[in-house]
Amino acid sequence: MSTKNTPTTTATEEAATNEQVGHINDLVAPRLRQLPREHAQTIITNGGAYQTAFSAMVETFILRMSNWIVLKIEVNRDRTPEEVISATNRKPYVKDEIVRTMPRRDGRTVEMVYFKPGPECYKDGMISEGAVVAEYDARDIEPDPYAQAADNEAHPEFADEHPNGCQWPLEGGGYGFLSFSEWGDGRSVGCGRCGGVGWGVGWLFGGVRKVSK
Repeated sequence: MSTKNTPTTTATEEAATNEQVGHINDLVAPRLRQLPREHAQTIITNGGAYQTAFSAMVETFILRMSNWIVLKIEVNRDRTPEEVISATNRKPYVKDEIVRTMPRRDGRTVEMVYFKPGPECYKDGMISEGAVVAEYDARDIEPDPYAQAADNEAHPEFADEHPNGCQWPLEGGGYGFLSFSEWGDGRSVGCGRCGGVGWGVGWLFGGVRKVSK
């Protein structure tokens, strides 16, 4: 069903090629060329501090991007939001007025990405709705309830081990959510207004890569 995108390396994996390193350097070069000579010389003079800060940034990025679940999904965009919920064939816990706000994006075939925020994002076992938005943005991903529902429809067993959800902004403030889980009363789908207390540690968040406008 899925593949893991794990950019971290282990002792048994081959190191990055010179071509890959060069490509990464090319990503950084335009910003460095914008620096005043004085600032560029400051980096050179304090090379050790720059290397430490740069390495910390790379490690943070790698940790954030590792352990994704990535898969191709076929999505029926012609359904109404109510039909999307019904097609999952799960016990519904939904608010109709929120179901109707479910965004309908483009694309019949999309690359679906699931991720789990790092432990630093949680406080007392919860991650706030605002922090979830930041985690989406940091990965250049946006929620796609239609695609996530299509995946859980095709693979209902996935949420048994990986409860998953997404959220989207509502007109007037707050967020709507879509969730898939199995907590002992059968497989369920939830859709309603986020209560402001956030999400628990066990949830994966789903979305699709943002399309450049």
